[in-house]
Amino acid sequence: MNKNSDSEKGQVMTLLSALYEDMLQNPCPSCKTVHMQKGRWFATVTKYQCLHCDLTVLLTYQRKVEIFTLHQARKDKIGT
Repeated sequence: MNKNSDSEKGQVMTLLSALYEDMLQNPCPSCKTVHMQKGRWFATVTKYQCLHCDLTVLLTYQRKVEIFTLHQARKDKIGT
């Protein structure tokens, strides 16, 4: 691994842990029902069942980064 990759991963991990107590959301890719949980939950799970359509929703590392990044962008926009 090169130094840039290590640095980027460190920045992502800092972003993730800084939002552990925030309520984050992820829409079901099938029915679009929004699933809300604290950031800590999203950081640790790999999949969950949609309560509306029963789809198993997979949470890849890339998707988790997207969820946390979108949440941080919303926070930055409203200034909290």
